[in-house]
Amino acid sequence: MKLSISRTLSLGLLGGLLLAPLSGALAEKGDKPAGDKPADKVGKPSKTEFDEPAPGKIVFHAKSPRYTTNAEFKRWHFGEVYLPADLEQGQVEILIDMTSISDPNTSLTERLKSVNFFQVDKFPRTLVTIRGVKKDGTDHYTAKCEATILGITSVAPCEFKVTGKDPMKIEGTAKLNRDAFHVYRPYNSKDPQSVQSEVLVEVSATLPAGKK
Repeated sequence: MKLSISRTLSLGLLGGLLLAPLSGALAEKGDKPAGDKPADKVGKPSKTEFDEPAPGKIVFHAKSPRYTTNAEFKRWHFGEVYLPADLEQGQVEILIDMTSISDPNTSLTERLKSVNFFQVDKFPRTLVTIRGVKKDGTDHYTAKCEATILGITSVAPCEFKVTGKDPMKIEGTAKLNRDAFHVYRPYNSKDPQSVQSEVLVEVSATLPAGKK
């Protein structure tokens, strides 16, 4: 994710995080999926949890020879936010309402919600944690994006830049590997219709003040 962790967070997520026929995230060496977790590990959202407007946009792009998914998560919010003066010590949580996924192709939207993809009835919420932030130039940072999707946790690299301050605004991207989360069938290079493993997530957001 080209993520800018200013008080406005632009995850170019995840968060797909954040995430349709999710294509593969380039995981760092040693960052392996933590494995299956109980369906309620992240928990189900309350009726009012996502009532407020999302503080930005989380869009993901996945490709196959037949179509390209450009889906957006319409409802999400920040969880724990820690934004000290030194952003390298910071950490941000993002909670995504998976039932809010929306693609311009309405039939694809329903497919993404189905048991073949995100299983939103069983896994209605996804948690994304941005940590391990490293400054890589003026207002540009790299970080680790830890996402829990379908009860499986995996870590992928992300990037972001700070585009505004007071409140902090960011824009970023992350590359997630859908195979790491067991989303849809694994990529098969011999199948011309197979969905690519790598999924690009784009995020732009305004961060809350958080803890100092």
